Amino acid sequence: MKKYLRNEKGLTLVEVLAVIIIGSIILLLISNVHVFGQKQYNSQSEKSRHLSDVTYAAKVITKEIRKADERGIVNVDEKGDHIKLTDRIEYKYNRAEKWIENKDKTIVVKDISKFEAKRTGSQVNLKIISETGEKVETKIILRKGD
Repeated sequence: MKKYLRNEKGLTLVEVLAVIIIGSIILLLISNVHVFGQKQYNSQSEKSRHLSDVTYAAKVITKEIRKADERGIVNVDEKGDHIKLTDRIEYKYNRAEKWIENKDKTIVVKDISKFEAKRTGSQVNLKIISETGEKVETKIILRKGD
């Protein structure tokens, strides 16, 4: 019996606790790195989506403006948040809901913090800024009508 009691093979309680504490610290660090990476991914994905949405809206509106000649632009209002091309083509910025909609009340793009359109002579300046700060600005020169 004394032979078994003097056997020092195995782990002591202190060694087991040390391994558990070191393992917990390593797992905590790994999980923090993972959570940080996930937050960065989500943030960059959101910014990328907003940039894509703002670019799409600018392309659609620019395309419609370019189709119209100088007389086709019926109205760019004083506030700059409403463009009316012909009786059937119209884009309006809804400040309360933060989106741009067309005449049929179909939403073109959401999460817009600023939409500005200004007409000076035969030029229309268009600026769209998303909630995350992505910005698209363009100047459109209107064609002369016959």
